[in-house]
Formats: sequence, structure tokens, C-alpha cells
Amino acid sequence: MKLDKLNLYSIITTLFFIAVYTALNNIGFIALSILLIIHAFYSKSFPLKLITTNGFIFISLFVLQSLSLLYSNNTEFGIKQLEGQLWLLIIPILLIFTKEDEDNFIKFQKFFFFGGCFSIALAFIYGIVFFDFNTISNNDFIITNIIKHFTYHNLAGYVGNHALYYSCYLSFSTIIGLNIFFNQQKNSHKKYYLTAVSVHIIVIFLLKSTTITLGFVICFLMFLLNHIDINSVKTKLYLSFLSSVICAVFMHIILLKARYYNNHYFDSTDFFQFYLPIIIIGLFIPFGIIYILHQKRMVILIITFFIFLLTSFLALNYLKNHPEKLDYKNNYTNINARYGKWLSAVNIIKQKPFLGSGIGDRQDDLIKQYKVIDFPKAISAKYNEHNQYLRYWLDSGVLSFLLFLFLIFFNFKRGFVNKDYTLISLCILLAIFSMTESCLIRQKGIIFFVFIFCLYDKRNYNKLVT
Repeated sequence: MKLDKLNLYSIITTLFFIAVYTALNNIGFIALSILLIIHAFYSKSFPLKLITTNGFIFISLFVLQSLSLLYSNNTEFGIKQLEGQLWLLIIPILLIFTKEDEDNFIKFQKFFFFGGCFSIALAFIYGIVFFDFNTISNNDFIITNIIKHFTYHNLAGYVGNHALYYSCYLSFSTIIGLNIFFNQQKNSHKKYYLTAVSVHIIVIFLLKSTTITLGFVICFLMFLLNHIDINSVKTKLYLSFLSSVICAVFMHIILLKARYYNNHYFDSTDFFQFYLPIIIIGLFIPFGIIYILHQKRMVILIITFFIFLLTSFLALNYLKNHPEKLDYKNNYTNINARYGKWLSAVNIIKQKPFLGSGIGDRQDDLIKQYKVIDFPKAISAKYNEHNQYLRYWLDSGVLSFLLFLFLIFFNFKRGFVNKDYTLISLCILLAIFSMTESCLIRQKGIIFFVFIFCLYDKRNYNKLVT
């Protein structure tokens, strides 16, 4: 019993510090490691059956990447890459002896949210302490310096994090906070949760990650639509459409940004072949997801998926036939930079469709492709592909890519069946984040997603056992 309580406290510690400095959130993992050894000593067996579906997928992804060393020439680089991904193997094992009931899971959610509040407070305290007040004497730069000081990487850096990963963490923390708010029985406590959620939202926008903010808006509106008492189905659908329009506006802003900085003029042909398909993606996908959740018609999901593929193909084909729209050499925007990385990755996959490059040779192959498309900045900076789907395919082939897709769809379906909108939100955030970032190569990303997905899996597993 004492071991179970210590296990519980270790998980709570990890969840509380997961957004801040690595040294702090490692305290929980060290405790879990010690408890694992003690548990294994007393049980005298290794309970493989307790490695649940998500844990098995993460371990399999690590194994496949390890096997790719066999056909990698640069094994030294590959081993270094594997070292950073050991958490894919370690975390599912550390959670083997975790026995969750619903009360413990609620505690996990609360401490995760409290950890988000703590990280925000810490970020602003550090920001104020290290703010250069001498700039206030220069009235022309007061606003500029304040905005720069409390936004993007500067704000995330105060807690030892990256803006994109911190934004993703706070997005999920906000959804958890909303879930606690709607399930909170004491009305006196609700105002505190609502205030904390509001602060979370402000900070998410201050972190200025367009991709994560887009994902958050989808999750936020989906959650509200499913928790606000609206009797009219028509009203819900109208609100769903409104959320989709908001997402489309985000896509529009992204394109406008690329157009403005690169001084490209989009004529009518551009609009119908590129602009419109992208806007349709932003408009239809969230609407389809929310509609499915209400109407339970999987045929809509299939239609949504094919519309996504079609519009994506049209947009990418247009860019392929109009390379002048992509200014790699000047590289003023992240849009163009990322397209160059994705194009290079796709070209490699076409050459090595089944096994990929191997984890050791992936970066060398990318550099070669950057030279082919004349992308000098990517060569000098040694950019990766900035897409987790492509990353797994490049590292260890199509099987890893399919496993990663299965992870997302499996958990989305589980959340859909159980009406667990926090789990659905986690899937949406991972799916969207993975489009613009290789989010499972950094320790912050791996610990966050693997740890949370495994906890959800343990919760569902223990329900089945019970």
C-alpha cells in the first residue's frame, strides 16, 4: 500500500513539473525508477501484460528505429538520435505497476493543471526579475520591449521550455482546467478555475504559435460545444460552423503572412488553385470532426478525410508547379522553410518507400536534397524535416509511419466512444503539432505525449480489469 502511494506521489510530481526545467520533472522519474525496482524485487516477475496498447506502440516505434541502424551507414549519429528517444522505451516501463482508479486519475488531472498555473506564475516572475527597466526611459521602445520580453521563446525560456512545446502543454492544460471547471461541484471554487483558464488562454496567444493556437481553438470550441447545455441541434451545428470559420481565418492569416513577406501577388488563378483549397482544409476539417461527435456518422469522417487529401494534393501540386512562389534563398517565413523541408523529405521517401533512410542516414539524405532544391539556409543550419509523420517514415520506414497514425486514430476512437473530450483534444493537438514539428524527438515533447497517453491507457486498462 505504501508503495502504491509513493508511486502516486511520483506521478503527481512528474505531472506538476512537466512544463518546467528538465531537472525538476526528472525528480518524479527517478522516484518511479526506484519504485519499479522495488516492485520488481517483491513481485519476482516482470508483468509484460501490464504494458498497455499505447505503451506497446511507443516501445515498438523505438525498436523499429533501433533496427534501422542495421541499414544506416552513419551509426554514430543514429545512436545519438536513439539516446534522445530512450523515453519512448523507459516511460511505458516505469508505469507498469501504476494502479489507477478514477479518483487517482482526477488527482492527476488537477495536479497537471496546477502545474500549468505554477509554470505561468514562474515564467512571469522570472520575466519581471530579469526585465531591463532602463528601457522604460526610452518612451519609443517601451511597448516593443515589453512585448518582446513576454512573448514567444523569451516567455517560454523563463521556465526552460520551447515556445511551441510550452504552448501545446498549456493548450492541453486549459482543456483539463475546463473539464475540472464543468465537473466542479463547489460553486465557490469555479471562479478560481475560470480565472486560471483565462490566464492560460492569454499566455497561449502570447506564445505566438499559429499551429498550436489553431489546434487549441479546435479543441476549445469542441469542448465547449459538448459541455454547454444547448438543446437545439441546429444551434450546435451553427456554432460548429463558426468554429470552422475561425480555423479558416487562421489558415488565411498564415497565407497572408507568406504573401506579405515574400511580396508575391496572388491572382485569380492562385486563389482557386492554392488559396481556396487551403481555406477549405481549415473550414471543413474541424466542422467534420465536431459534426461527427454529435451525429455519430462515420461516413462524414471518411468524406472529411478524402476532402483533406484532395485539397492538400491540389495545394501541394500548385506549389510544385510554381516554385517561384517559394523563396528558399531568402527564406523570410517559416511557411516556405517548412515546405522546403517537407519537399526534401517526400523526395527521399519516394526513393526509399519501405525502409526509409535509417535513423543514422536521414539527416545526410536531407542535406543532399536541400542541395538539389537549392535551399542554402537549410544546409548550413542542418534543418530536420519538421514533421513527425515524415520523420518516422524517414527514420524507419512505412511501418513506423502507420504505427504512429494508428496511435492517433486508436486513441481518438477511444475518446469518441467514451465521450472523453480531454483525450480527443490530446489526439488533435498531437496530430496538428506533428504536421509542423518533429515533436517526438525532443525530450519535452516525448515526456509530455508519451507520459500522458500512457496514463490514459492505464486508466482504461484498469477499468477493463476491474
